[in-house]
Amino acid sequence: MIPWSWFKLSLGVIFLNLTGLITPLVVTAQSPLETNSIIFNQPTVSDDRGNPPNSESSASRDPCPNLPLGLTPLTPVTPDNSIPWGYTRKSHPSFWFYSPYSPDWVENVKLSLRTWDEEEKREIIVYESDIRYTASGIMQIALPPDAPPLTPDTWYKAYLFVEVYCTETSPLSRDSSQFLVLRKPSPPLPTNTPLPEKARIFARQGYWFDALNAVAASNQSGDWEQLLEEGGLGEFSEFPREDCCTSEN
Repeated sequence: MIPWSWFKLSLGVIFLNLTGLITPLVVTAQSPLETNSIIFNQPTVSDDRGNPPNSESSASRDPCPNLPLGLTPLTPVTPDNSIPWGYTRKSHPSFWFYSPYSPDWVENVKLSLRTWDEEEKREIIVYESDIRYTASGIMQIALPPDAPPLTPDTWYKAYLFVEVYCTETSPLSRDSSQFLVLRKPSPPLPTNTPLPEKARIFARQGYWFDALNAVAASNQSGDWEQLLEEGGLGEFSEFPREDCCTSEN
């Protein structure tokens, strides 16, 4: 049982399922995969393993208030602006963030992945690494192969911490952003499935992180923009995807 302090139910997104199972949406033979549209279906979840933790906003701490957009995870926006969440099929997924900070401003960037320990009533760090940060904009951070794999049907909270100087004379400030991820395995797709079709399938099944990674890998700018719009993140589609960042551990 995950503590209530991690939770704040959003009725527009989360529904109780009396079966007690977390069930992702599945693509049936009648699904219109032949279309070019990317339609993201947010999964429904049940109460048995804990609903997506929504205790606080994922928004940036805004240490540099003159910036139009703050540090933000590219994870579907929740209607009440509480912490966003998403599914992945993978044991070592990639995550995406928008960062407004020039590398010249940044002292340190750290990714931290945590679970909740019910006995000790606290978050447990599962994986943590400094990140080599080389450019502002949209950045991808992959969970490396030597990191502990995500356990199926377990919620993880991911944090991105950035230590930054807003001006030449300002003190060092700490910004942070967070989201939740649940690994929900499913049968693999045929190896010859084209990347754009993989992205559409993953989006319809509710696997946000896998859909976003497939769209990025296919290099289809229209699909990228459309998927971000589906997740309520359209304002970030104008920013470039940078070849950044990698774990330093």
